[in-house]
This record gives sequence, structure tokens and C-alpha cells, in this order.
Amino acid sequence: MRFPVTVKPFTGQWDVAAWTGTLMLVLLFILLLPLVPTPGVRLELPAAADLPGLDEPVLPVAVDRESRFYFRNQVVDESALLHQLQTEARQYARPPALLIHADRRTPYETLVRLALLARQAGLSRALLATQPADSRSPEPFTSTVSPRS
Repeated sequence: MRFPVTVKPFTGQWDVAAWTGTLMLVLLFILLLPLVPTPGVRLELPAAADLPGLDEPVLPVAVDRESRFYFRNQVVDESALLHQLQTEARQYARPPALLIHADRRTPYETLVRLALLARQAGLSRALLATQPADSRSPEPFTSTVSPRS
């Protein structure tokens, strides 16, 4: 069965006003997009190259540059964090590692406090999360924080 073809190509003039209006709207959206806030905490992790990944369970904790702690996407104080880490650590047969997502401008004493908090909670070790190093920039110094001395 053959259907009749009734489609004809457009042979008239293009409406410049419609295209200009559409282009202006697209340009407006592109210019205003960076002003829309994204939810969450902005962290600038330090960069490192050739660090191995983890194949064991971890408990992630984020720390911003104002030394605020975030666990399970909630702001927590030190006592609440200690209680939550103890509760989470009991669920594992072997104590998991604490993975610290710390902003690179976080004070060092905050990281030490968090490592000691992990030791009190019964976690085996605390590790610092990093992002892959850019090949164009020199490698910054990175370290692994261990709760046991």
C-alpha cells in the first residue's frame, strides 16, 4: 500500500525575528546559568598522582574550610559525629577506614581532631581524599592521616 506524499519543502523567506528571539533566550540562559546556586558544600580537594584506591568499606566525612563537619549530607558537631561514627563502625566485622574529604584550606588541627575522633570511635584508620593531579601542574604534597601513632 502506498501513502500519498503531501510534504512540500519550505520555499518562503525565513522569519529573522523568530530566530533572533530564540537566540536571545538561549544567550540569556547561558549567561544566567552560573548565577544559579548548586546545592551542597564546595570543597577544593588537594591534588595527588599515583595514589592507590581503596577496596575496603569506608565512612566518608567532609570538612569545609570553616572546620564544619558533614556526615551523611548533614552538618554535625563533634559529639554527634563521634556517636554516629561509633554506631556505623559497629555494623562492620572489621573496622572501616574514615575517608576525610577535606578542603585544601582546612586547618591542620581540624584534621588532627578528626583523626583522634575516628580513633575514639573505633575506626581503624583515617585517610585523606584527593583528586587526580593535573599533568600540567607540579605535584602538591599529600599525606595519609593515621589515627594510631
